[in-house]
Amino acid sequence: MGKGISVMVWVSFSGALGLGELVVINKDEDALRKGYSAASYLLILNNQIFKIYKPGLIFMQDNTLIHKARIIRNWFEEHVVEVIN
Repeated sequence: MGKGISVMVWVSFSGALGLGELVVINKDEDALRKGYSAASYLLILNNQIFKIYKPGLIFMQDNTLIHKARIIRNWFEEHVVEVIN
């Protein structure tokens, strides 16, 4: 993986709600390296997460830096989405 990534995708699934869409993540042209950023991840969350998340469930993601960004943590808090540490 690493710097050779040419396409990044996001997919979700829930034992309670089923499989979400496979979504191609757009690169962030405003990002320093013109790659994937917390801003591009935030677009995915806004458009996709509530298709597969309901209160009482716990959202899980890996420890990618964009997943741990302050704007992402704040988004989860503001939208009351419980995330596994």
